[in-house]
Amino acid sequence: MTSLTFLEFLDAFHMRDLYENIDLFDASGYEDYDKLKKYFDIYLHIGGYPEVVKTYIGTGSIEACADLSENHVAIFVKESTRYFDSPLETATFDKVFSSIAAMMLKKRRGLRI
Repeated sequence: MTSLTFLEFLDAFHMRDLYENIDLFDASGYEDYDKLKKYFDIYLHIGGYPEVVKTYIGTGSIEACADLSENHVAIFVKESTRYFDSPLETATFDKVFSSIAAMMLKKRRGLRI
């Protein structure tokens, strides 16, 4: 399964029509631009993984989404480590991957790691 695109994300909130009909030359109302910006900011914060989006729809909590995303990273690291031959390779992968994920989260969203 892949992440939702921003348009698919907007579909989940029934906002795709607004996106497709907004005027790019300031003819739409500012509230329409602000609404789309709000959804784009949420998308940047939680990403497009379907389970995370569903959690946000159900809870409205970015914090709950961050916890779920962190859990997904931990599962990915754990499942990936079975392909390594030594504990050193496993530890290195865990540190590198987790660090990259943490930097991306911090840069994109400013969430706790």
